[in-house]
Amino acid sequence: MEDHVVVVTGGASGIGRELSLALSSMGLTGLVITDIDAVNLEVTRRDCQILLGSEVLSVVADLRDPAAIFKLHESVIDAFGRCSVLINNAGSVSLGRFTDEPKESFDRVMDINFVAVVNMCRTFLPSLMKETNSHIVNISSMYGYFVSDSCSSYHASKFAVRGFSEALYLELKNQVMVHVVHPGFSNTSLMKHSSNYSTESRENIDAMFKQVSCSTPSQVAQHVIQGILNDQQRILIGPDAILTDILVRAAPSLNLYLGRESFLVFLTVVAKIASKVRFLFLFSRHICVLIEMVI
Repeated sequence: MEDHVVVVTGGASGIGRELSLALSSMGLTGLVITDIDAVNLEVTRRDCQILLGSEVLSVVADLRDPAAIFKLHESVIDAFGRCSVLINNAGSVSLGRFTDEPKESFDRVMDINFVAVVNMCRTFLPSLMKETNSHIVNISSMYGYFVSDSCSSYHASKFAVRGFSEALYLELKNQVMVHVVHPGFSNTSLMKHSSNYSTESRENIDAMFKQVSCSTPSQVAQHVIQGILNDQQRILIGPDAILTDILVRAAPSLNLYLGRESFLVFLTVVAKIASKVRFLFLFSRHICVLIEMVI
């Protein structure tokens, strides 16, 4: 990664922060991190700068605004003259049934999770296409191919990211490598910062999320970086992501009949097994590659 200039969105916390830290330790040519959270973004910038040993550029931006994305790109070019890796990680979630979620909340999730990804790719592609080795990394989710109830806006956005990324991969073959990442449940602050229009309390949601999480943001970051280095187009992370992928391939309609309670029991069992049997996570990337070859 030494020759790369990397842009990471959502860099203030969670997976974005861990990606920024991990990349900083690899001796990049340049690193740019962006987020709407100015305070935590500055903390990440300082930590990355210590690891990288050179200036790290941080840009506070609301990526729902196309003008902010244009200014971000200008800042990257002004600072480093080029960009070779774009990691679209910024995300938001809203919990609750479609009929209970306000239009403004639904639109916000779509704008951050999907529309901003499209606009980032459109804005940065001319720079990326000038590079001999460039990458776009779009973070989708296990919920980009497997559905449960009470978060339709999140599902819609992550399915859209997957479809867009796979189409872009075909269009940009031999020009820019496009990766789509599907992490399973990871112990991030995403749920804590979510809008909640469900009947569940915030405490119950946080407890459930911790119970079913199979990976840490640091583990996700390491798998993403390995996927970039290996030119892996579809990156599934965690035993829950891999098992649900197998389930969807084997019985595409089964999860539509599982129901929320059955789905949570399934994820809880997977998480408990993964915590006891460490090789399930350590070798999940290799299992994923094998599945892609066989199925």
